[in-house]
Amino acid sequence: MKNKKRLIVNGILGLFLLMTHVACQTGVQNKVNDQLVPLPPHSVRLEGYLDDYIQLSIDNWNNGMHVCTWIPRKQHDYNNH
Repeated sequence: MKNKKRLIVNGILGLFLLMTHVACQTGVQNKVNDQLVPLPPHSVRLEGYLDDYIQLSIDNWNNGMHVCTWIPRKQHDYNNH
């Protein structure tokens, strides 16, 4: 009985090591060169409220101020700050 368990454990361990070795070897051959390049400045434009909020955050961050000085604990807890 012990030999059967030992054989099963060794078989599973051997299979795991073989699969790991094969996975590592195939990863080396399938490398793809990165095709992403950074966008030039001002190539993405936001409009509307999202742009306003982001600009407000940037301005206040540069001034050392934080836009949100309190965090609501519940959905309708906006008056407790």
